[in-house]
Amino acid sequence: FLASARDLLLQATRCEQDARGISAQQAGIIRLGCFHTLAPFYLARLVAAHREVYPGVKIESAELLQTEILAAIERGELDLAITYDMALDPGAVERCVLTRLHPFLLLPADHHLATRASIELTELAHDPFVMFDGPSSRAYFEGILSSAGIEPPIAFASKSLESVRSAVANGLGYSLGVMRNDHPGSCDGRRVATVEIADAVDPLAIVLLRRPSTLYPAILEQFTGFCRDHFVARQA
Repeated sequence: FLASARDLLLQATRCEQDARGISAQQAGIIRLGCFHTLAPFYLARLVAAHREVYPGVKIESAELLQTEILAAIERGELDLAITYDMALDPGAVERCVLTRLHPFLLLPADHHLATRASIELTELAHDPFVMFDGPSSRAYFEGILSSAGIEPPIAFASKSLESVRSAVANGLGYSLGVMRNDHPGSCDGRRVATVEIADAVDPLAIVLLRRPSTLYPAILEQFTGFCRDHFVARQA
C-alpha cells in the first residue's frame, strides 16, 4: 500500500509540474508545417534553437507543398506553417512576415557573364532557361521574366532545387533562385555562379501562417515571437 501511495504522489507531482509548464508556455506540442524547399535551409536549425530554450515543447514538423500546407491549416491539422508568401488567400490565413528574400541569377561557372556583379535580365533574353517547376514557384519566376519583357526558351525543368543547380552547372541554361547556397557546386561536382539581378525585382517574403482566430493558445503566440526573433538574428 505504501509503495502504491508513493507512486500516486509521484504521478500527482508530475501532473502538477506538467500543468505549470503548459500554463507558462514551457510544455506542449506544436504541429508545424514547412514548405518542402525551405525546410533544408531553416527547419532543423529553428527546431534545435527552440528546443534549447523550451525543452518541454515538442515540435511535430511536416515538409509539404503549398497546396498541402493550406489544406492542412484549413482542416486544423497544422497549428502553424512556414512558407513563401505566394498564392495565399488573405481571408483564409493570418500571416507574420519572417524575412524577405531577393531573387538572384544562377549561371554556369564558365558563362561569359558569370564574373559580373549584376546582370540585367534582358542580357539573357536569348539564353535557354532552367525552370524550377514547383506549382507556385513556376508562376513566380515566370512573372519576374515577364516583367522584364522576356520569354526565354525552357531547356530543362525540375521540381528539385538540386536538379536545377545541376542543370545550370552542366550548361543547360541559367536559372532564377531565392534560396542562397554558399556552396558553389552541384551534387555532381560541377560549379555554378550566383549573380545579382540589376533590374528592380520585388523580394519574396517568407511567412508564418495560421488560421484566423481571435483566441489563440499562448504556446503558439510564444512560438510566433520566437520565430520572428530567430529569423531577425539570422539576418544580423
